[in-house]
Amino acid sequence: MILLLIVVLLLTLVAVAFVLVNAQRRSRREKALAHLKNGEYNDAMKTFAEIYKRSPNDKTLNWYIGICHENLGNPELALVEYNKVALSTAFLPPLNEAEVHERIAMINLRIGNLEKAAHEFRIVTALEPSHVNALYQLGIIERDSGEPQKAITSLNKAVRADDSFVQAHVELGKLNYNLNYLERAKKALRRAVQLDQSMSEARYYFALTLEKMRNFKEAIEEFQIVLKEKSYAFDSYTHLGHIYMEMSNAVQAFENFEKALETGTNDLQKIIELKYDYANYLVGAGELNRALMLWKEVQAASPEYKDTAEKIEIYSEVGRSENLTRLMTSSKQDFLAAGLSLCRQLRIHVEKHKFGKENFVEFIGGMRQGREDVTVIVHFARWTSQVGEIPVRELLEKMTEENATKGYFVTTSLFSAKAMNHAKVRPINLMDRHKLEEMLTKVYS
Repeated sequence: MILLLIVVLLLTLVAVAFVLVNAQRRSRREKALAHLKNGEYNDAMKTFAEIYKRSPNDKTLNWYIGICHENLGNPELALVEYNKVALSTAFLPPLNEAEVHERIAMINLRIGNLEKAAHEFRIVTALEPSHVNALYQLGIIERDSGEPQKAITSLNKAVRADDSFVQAHVELGKLNYNLNYLERAKKALRRAVQLDQSMSEARYYFALTLEKMRNFKEAIEEFQIVLKEKSYAFDSYTHLGHIYMEMSNAVQAFENFEKALETGTNDLQKIIELKYDYANYLVGAGELNRALMLWKEVQAASPEYKDTAEKIEIYSEVGRSENLTRLMTSSKQDFLAAGLSLCRQLRIHVEKHKFGKENFVEFIGGMRQGREDVTVIVHFARWTSQVGEIPVRELLEKMTEENATKGYFVTTSLFSAKAMNHAKVRPINLMDRHKLEEMLTKVYS
């Protein structure tokens, strides 16, 4: 009887001890969770670590310790803990397998391990095919890794999973815009604007898409709204300028280019590009001095930019000649008329003409040579860069095609030594800006 009482007493003591230990563990866990909830990550981690010593198989502790490491700025240590959780065969609350892999993916994304991040996001989408963040992040990684078609597929799935995900619509639109899928871009960006009318990024790319589709009226409206956002003001004024030039409204175009320059941007390359293009437009409007000033500013900022040096050299000399200035700043039709007048001076009867490269026209006709009528080809180029050997070769090839006996190459610039040497032994006359200037006296008389 006494032995039985002793056994019962011992069992009772063990049970009480077990209850007390569990209560203490629950108390510690609750204390740690309270620290975690309050953002006291060091205290939470210490308590979780103490509990973990006694319960090393409890994966929830690895999860909580990982959260503490992550919030304390130790992503690598957090990854160690999360990877331990990911090895579990069962995920009981509060653990969720997709959430665990998402955390691992996001940390790898943050530290630049894109391949591992993509792998983890794919696991998430395998577990939850409509997981919006995983689909979105996977699309961004695929885009940045040079896989645009895969990125489009992932982003399309993201917006189908959550049509209210504005940034997913924006990125999908931008990607389609860059790939020239303009209808798709327009659809995605229009939806983004509908969801958040104050989102300047969405409106800006929507305006770019409309511009590229030559829907100028709507594009102008969108750019004018985006102008309110300072970070897009320079680009919006620039694009408005180009649109108005396409609409043959030079006055409005120049106003917007001037506003863009006045607004400015930290991107020096964009300023250089604008000044260069704006100067080209100014030449067409006859504002040679303003154009030269802008090109000189371009050259000061970037001495090797495109053909700026040649333009400055040519137009500085052109500016000293009223006739050359008139030719260089004339319209396309006036340029053609000047070319026809030059052909008449050369006693060439023009039968047909064709515009080629920018500021270039080809004339095919005939002239009397001795007792014969022969075919002649004239290439007339309103260029600023020096004419090299290749354009002269192209003239010779055209003469062969047309069975022409004689050729002329007339330019507002000069010829290279190779071009002149090539023409010396062939029936081609090269006429540079000096000879042209003499002939323009009769053209404009």
